Amino acid sequence: MVEWKSVYSINFPFLEESFSSTLNVWCVNAEFINPLLTKTEIICSWRDLSKENSCCEHENDSFSEFISTISTYHSEETLSKIPKYIKEYLELSKVDLGESIIVQRLLQPKWKEKDPILIQWVIWNGKHEMIFFPEHQNSDLPFYHPEVEGYKIHLLSENKNEETQNLQLHFSVLINKNQTNDLSQTTKLYQIAERQCSKLLNWSKRSETGYKAKLKCDQLVEYSKFSIIYSKLKSKYGYIVDEWEETTDPKKFVFEDIAIASYLLCLWENEREKQNLEKKQEFVDVGCGNGLLTFILTNEGHKGFGIDLKKRKIWDKFISTNLIESDVLSKSYNHSGGGLSSIPSLNAFNDEFFCLCKNLDWVIANHSDELTPYSPLLAALISSKAKFFAIPCCMFTFGGRKFQTSDLSQGRYLAYVNHIDQIAKSCGFETKWDRLRIPSVKCIAIVGFEQNENENYLKLSNKQIESNNNNNNN
Repeated sequence: MVEWKSVYSINFPFLEESFSSTLNVWCVNAEFINPLLTKTEIICSWRDLSKENSCCEHENDSFSEFISTISTYHSEETLSKIPKYIKEYLELSKVDLGESIIVQRLLQPKWKEKDPILIQWVIWNGKHEMIFFPEHQNSDLPFYHPEVEGYKIHLLSENKNEETQNLQLHFSVLINKNQTNDLSQTTKLYQIAERQCSKLLNWSKRSETGYKAKLKCDQLVEYSKFSIIYSKLKSKYGYIVDEWEETTDPKKFVFEDIAIASYLLCLWENEREKQNLEKKQEFVDVGCGNGLLTFILTNEGHKGFGIDLKKRKIWDKFISTNLIESDVLSKSYNHSGGGLSSIPSLNAFNDEFFCLCKNLDWVIANHSDELTPYSPLLAALISSKAKFFAIPCCMFTFGGRKFQTSDLSQGRYLAYVNHIDQIAKSCGFETKWDRLRIPSVKCIAIVGFEQNENENYLKLSNKQIESNNNNNNN
């Protein structure tokens, strides 16, 4: 005889509807809650909507629209696909499949050489309970799955007779009543339960308060690919945390640069595939700081160099990396403006530095402070094919002046990101934004992929220089 046993519970101070929308997210994107997964693929899904006899596969839609898109109902064929042992357990638990949403999904692990792919059945019994079963009974479960045949997340009311219910969020597992060991004392299981419940609680809070991210992650790269690259780089370069010589927090800066490098490698791989290129992209990292991002990218086969006004101690560790202590801007350059109407020309850059940048493919500005607004300009001046990647941070505009704005409707940081974006567009770039998976609060990246040939800044700059020369001659 089997029964459900709660191994973890926590107070749930939100509306039940918030929990329903949270379960929606979890069903479609298990990787959001389990860091050992890279992707969730919905194989099939059904619900009892009508008496129409239809059945079809369901594509992985946006989680916010997932439930509304399930338009197939339970036929005998549907129920026959559910493994026999799962149906028996559900019958013993008095779960009515006819009133449930049924999902068959595939979970892809981050470490495929260690853990197998798992097919899992999800039974959404009403609004406040979701049950999970592996496809095969008594199989060797991967590390990322609880060592139980079934588990569920559900809400329970502790005082049903009162007008104000005291809801508790539970993580329960399916056990045999004759089982002697106490599953709640299993460290791994308890940690999984605690992590998942805490995550669901946080999501429910966001749902109830109407929180929406201003910009979603992974707009330009696929999360599963990024996650695999990040895991490999973290294993390869994580040792640098123990060898860090700077006064900054090594865990934050090392893993942040590993994440940024993973994103760029993913972005560049996509670019090569799209354009059928074999040669890896070459780059310059302006304002490279500790030089770690340059070190990782060159170690991964991309030619390039980093440049910063001041050398860091940690540079001596990166002996195979081309890190240059020098000015990016010309010492004679004195830009009195700051707005879009007075974008600098070629004479803003140090001649020796600019010569090194010729024929490069990408300009990188990773939290480059005063150099951030110059990154799209530099890319446009290098060639009409060059691109740029910038993560705006400290709010500087041209000439090292602090960025000022009266429009704070979206917040000062987004206003500054918009400012950099407008500079890029003035340089002829078509831009896209993405939100990076890094621990920094300033985590929005602007990517300039293509330049409009009619507005290429190299042409505009030459015209500007000619105009200035003519005015000086007069």
